[in-house]
Amino acid sequence: MRIEGFNITNNKSEYSELIGGVYVMSNYVEIVNNYFYDITTKAIAIMNVPVGARGVTISGNRIYKSAMGIEASSR
Repeated sequence: MRIEGFNITNNKSEYSELIGGVYVMSNYVEIVNNYFYDITTKAIAIMNVPVGARGVTISGNRIYKSAMGIEASSR
């Protein structure tokens, strides 16, 4: 999967404190050349559920006003 060229933000709903930008829970995902802004949690999160994401590429993204930026969890 490739996510490229999007403007990604929270929608300021009642759930905006829980929902972030992009959560990756799959292998071989590319997140490139996106603009993340006004994200109340993580702009990009690579989750280790159930066994971890492999082959994830993050390149050329701009992140503005994100509470946590990029997070990758591991076991």
